[in-house]
Amino acid sequence: MSVTPASFRFDYEEFASSVIYTNSSIAYWINFANLLINPCLLGGSPATPSNPPATLYDIAVELFTAHNLVLEQQALAASQNNAVPGRTTGPISSKHAGPISVSYDVGAGVDADDGQYNLTIYGTRFINLYKLAGAGGMVVNGNGFGANFGPFPVFGVGQAWSGPPLWGVGQWI
Repeated sequence: MSVTPASFRFDYEEFASSVIYTNSSIAYWINFANLLINPCLLGGSPATPSNPPATLYDIAVELFTAHNLVLEQQALAASQNNAVPGRTTGPISSKHAGPISVSYDVGAGVDADDGQYNLTIYGTRFINLYKLAGAGGMVVNGNGFGANFGPFPVFGVGQAWSGPPLWGVGQWI
């Protein structure tokens, strides 16, 4: 594992509180990211507080971890207020307080195809990094090469990119 809770906290100081963001919770999401993100697309190297992330893979793992920690904290806060934890909501597009109202252009910061990754800034950064690295789409099913294998792994070994070829002469890139 390249990224550790200590290196993650060093890079993302907003998660410094070990009371709010426990080491076990951070380690859980780091481990989850290591299982999900394909290091072949982004590379990998050790990351420690004295050796910051040196590859796109390390950065992707940290962004994925931060995204999920925020969603986890939102669910926890909801449950502590006797609300249903885990409910999803989209970005705020309008606020009203008496005669004053403020609206935001949420379309400028989100991509309709990015689903739940639009829910945090870390998620949008993660998915944009993944797209820039040429990862293509995120799929669950295979693409005709068997239910669990395809030639273009996106998230981990055994997951296939079901879209058109990503590279090659005269093909979609």
